[in-house]
Amino acid sequence: MKKFNLILLFVLFFAGMLNASNADLFEYNPASLNAEMQELNDLESFVSNNAGVTYTDMLMGGNSLLVNIENPLSPISNMSIAEGPLGIPSILWGCCLGLIGVLIVYIVSNEDKHELKMSLVGCLIGTAVSIVYYSRGGY
Repeated sequence: MKKFNLILLFVLFFAGMLNASNADLFEYNPASLNAEMQELNDLESFVSNNAGVTYTDMLMGGNSLLVNIENPLSPISNMSIAEGPLGIPSILWGCCLGLIGVLIVYIVSNEDKHELKMSLVGCLIGTAVSIVYYSRGGY
């Protein structure tokens, strides 16, 4: 039974990391990387040459270096750092709360299909674990 619990723990914690659909994101091309980072390099050199300048100062001054930079003060940009709704991975919402967790993910993540899919996977994992656990006589 201890071996089964260890395998179950492993599956629950690492099942969300098995999404391999983004393999093309890891292609390395130094020329395109340098081209993409040039605006950021220009912004960095401007800030290092003008000590004490802030983002709001540059924004009020209409600095052209901020054209393609996302506003770090917006609450939506901070939300993208979290792995799932409310900072909890979607797979755990579905696994721990079942269909209620799937509904919460659907509402909070603004109908993001990837997050919804991960919460459904979590719901299926939680259901399968419950069936196996209770069919073996667990209480």
